Amino acid sequence: MSVEPFLKNIYFFVKILNQACSKDVADWDLNSWQNAFHWATYCEQLYQQVSHRSMKTDFEQCIQRLNSLNLPLVCGQLNLKFLKKAGSHLTQLLIQNPYLPEMLFEETISICMKDRKSVITQCVDQNWQTASIQVVDRLKRCLVDCTKNRTDGCINASREILPEIEAKFLWDRLLLSLRASQDCERLPVAVKKIVISLNKTETGWDILLHLLQQNQHNCASLLDKLPSQIHSVIEDHMCKSIIQSQVPSLIWRSNRAILNEILGQSFLLFSACLTQLIQWGNKFVPVYQYKHNFFYVWIYQPDKKFDEKSFEILTSYMRILVDSGPQQKKAVLANLRSLETATLCCIWQDVLAAI
Repeated sequence: MSVEPFLKNIYFFVKILNQACSKDVADWDLNSWQNAFHWATYCEQLYQQVSHRSMKTDFEQCIQRLNSLNLPLVCGQLNLKFLKKAGSHLTQLLIQNPYLPEMLFEETISICMKDRKSVITQCVDQNWQTASIQVVDRLKRCLVDCTKNRTDGCINASREILPEIEAKFLWDRLLLSLRASQDCERLPVAVKKIVISLNKTETGWDILLHLLQQNQHNCASLLDKLPSQIHSVIEDHMCKSIIQSQVPSLIWRSNRAILNEILGQSFLLFSACLTQLIQWGNKFVPVYQYKHNFFYVWIYQPDKKFDEKSFEILTSYMRILVDSGPQQKKAVLANLRSLETATLCCIWQDVLAAI
């Protein structure tokens, strides 16, 4: 059986993918969108036809001839596995493309969630928060599939990439949606409904930190106040989350590089982190026992549980604040020195000595 007709069809689908990740997608209508998913379905069905046949090896070699094509990097290499995930590749490219018309974005998200009810409609209603969480979760699964090839199957690398990509996706969508609505009064409510639950997980904090980073990289006109307004709402939400959360906050488990960068840029976030650590440190108590040339050790006793390692964790987090910038270092040292007392046993004296 000749594979040439199949190769021509695969080539045509690759052209569709390149459109899906470019500005050309702005010209798509519902027919264009349906046609793209028709070709994605064709590729997936083609995979099913050849994956269990004797022609599988020959077909794989023929497909690899097309690798010279300019395939979007996130889709990995052109092979049989690529055909198996054709729909996921197309969905991912569309969902990340800020030029995709709103109606088609709505339809694409509906496919992701396997639910024909409009996500955009849900977002306007009371279920907006739940819908946004589902979108992020579904996007994550879609991205993991596509980034495994790109990182040679390294799942850990994929997980590091995901928060940055998700943050870019959410940032672009927030800008587009809020510009379209032109409702400045609803801006804080709209942004909070999208990000409100991200502080529940470590990955969510990574996304929040990358969202703050987006405004720093924004190249829009200085007259465009929207990015700064979104940035302020997210920053305020993060600060309140840190102060109100149980100690220590999950922000300390987020990506260290991005955390250091943002702490150096946002003094509000830095202050919230320092405040939480001071509140946490004030709950430590000295236990008098000879260890490491000291007659006492500092422990944190939530629910009367002995936790000797907490002091090391506290000082390691303080060092993160100190390392985030020269002004931040001065602020940490000044605050801790002001907390020192004349008593022989003060935790802040020992924290200062440790950092």
